[in-house]
Amino acid sequence: MKNLILYGSQNLSNKKCGIEYIKNFRGSISSIQKINNARFPGSTVVDRKIEDRGLSMGGVVRATEDLSLQEVINEYSSAFNDSDRYFRISTNYLVFTDLKDGTGWQIQGDTTTNSFDSESFQYEDGSIKFNADVSLGNGYSGVYTETGVEQNLSAYGTTGAFEAWVYLPQTSGVTGIELKVGNDTSNYYSGTVKNQYDDTPFEVGWNYISFMIEEMAVTGVIDPYSIGEYLSVKVNYGALMSEDKSDFRLGGIIWQDEVQTRNFRSFVEDFDVNMEHYDISRANFALSVFAYEGVAESTGDYTVLGVTGLTAITYADDVTFEGSYSPLPKFTINVTSATNVTNITFTNVTTGDEIGIARTYSAGDKIVIDTYKREVLANGTAVDYDDVLPRFTLGKNDIQVSIEGSTLETIDELIQNANLTGEV
Repeated sequence: MKNLILYGSQNLSNKKCGIEYIKNFRGSISSIQKINNARFPGSTVVDRKIEDRGLSMGGVVRATEDLSLQEVINEYSSAFNDSDRYFRISTNYLVFTDLKDGTGWQIQGDTTTNSFDSESFQYEDGSIKFNADVSLGNGYSGVYTETGVEQNLSAYGTTGAFEAWVYLPQTSGVTGIELKVGNDTSNYYSGTVKNQYDDTPFEVGWNYISFMIEEMAVTGVIDPYSIGEYLSVKVNYGALMSEDKSDFRLGGIIWQDEVQTRNFRSFVEDFDVNMEHYDISRANFALSVFAYEGVAESTGDYTVLGVTGLTAITYADDVTFEGSYSPLPKFTINVTSATNVTNITFTNVTTGDEIGIARTYSAGDKIVIDTYKREVLANGTAVDYDDVLPRFTLGKNDIQVSIEGSTLETIDELIQNANLTGEV
C-alpha cells in the first residue's frame, strides 16, 4: 500500500494527485537549540526551536472521468493556499470504506437522501453525498453502513486513530462531528470532535478529523479481529443551521498507526505545474513545503498519568515519555478542598527543575501547567510562577507534587503533548 500523504485535509495520494519523491526528508535527531534556565518568577526553558526545513517534492496531477486537468489543478492550488496546516505522512493505515459506489450507505437524522458523488472526493473514486432537512428537528444529519470493509486491528490494541474526511457546506451552527466504528450497531467505538486533526477549526469544504481510539467511548464488546463493518458519521448542529443543505459529504474512513505517522506544521511555498506537455489528462508538478518547526507532532495528546483522591502533603510518582524529541507535557491539578493552602510546587526530580505557584487556593481551583504553550493558568487565567517550567526527558521521569497548607490538591491528569516523533 502506498503512503497516505496529506496537506491539511487535502489528499496528495489519490487518483487525482500522486507524490513520487520527497527531497530533504529524514527521520534522525540532531541537537536541539536551548537557552539555559533563567531563575526568576515567570521564567521559562526555551528548548523547542530546532532547524526548520524545506521539503521539495514532485509528482503528477491527473484528470478524472468527471474533472478536467485544470479543475484538478485549481482544487489543489486552493488547498495549498491554507497556511499552518499539517503536512502528514502515514505509512501504515487501513481503509474501512470501499468508495467505488454508494452501495450500502443509509440515511439518519435529518438526512432524507444520499448519493454517490464522483466529482468531489478525497479517496478512491468518490464520496457519499447527503442532505439535511432541518425542519425534521433531529439536530444532526448523517449516513451509516453495516457493510463496511472489515479490518483486523488485534495487533494494535487501542493504539492509533480512526480518521475521516467530511465535507461541510456550512460551519455556522455545527457543534461537532460524531464517528462510530465497530462490528455492528451494538458493538462499536464512538467519539465526537469539534475541530480538525491539526486543531484547525472546521471550514466550508473538506475537513479531516481524527479520533484517538483510547479516548473513544465503547458500546458493547469490540471484536478487534473484524472491525469496521459498522460505520456511522453524524454532523451535529444547532439553531444556526436554519436552512436545508444538500451537499454534506463523507469522503472515507480509515485507521492509522500513530507510531508510523508524521505530522509537520507547514505551509506551501510553491506549487508549480508543468503545462508544457501534450497529454491533456496529466501533468508533472513540483511542490515546496516549509516545515517551520522542523519537528513532527503526534496527532493527539496522550494521558501518561491520571490519579485522583490524593490527600498527602507530598505525592511522588514517575511518568514515561516515548518519541525522539524532548517532551513538552501539560498537567492539570484540580483542588478538591483547601484550608490555608498557599503554594503548590511541581518538581521533576530527574531534571532537577521545579515550579512553584503561590496563591490562596480554594476548593474548585484548577491549575494548568503547560510546557508546550509555556504558560500557567489558574482557573483559565495566566498567573505568575516561581523558578522554571520543568524540562522532561525521554524515558522515565520521577516527579513530585508538594503543597504548603493543611489540605490537599488532587492531581487529575498529566498529558504528554505533541512533538513525539522526531525531526524532518
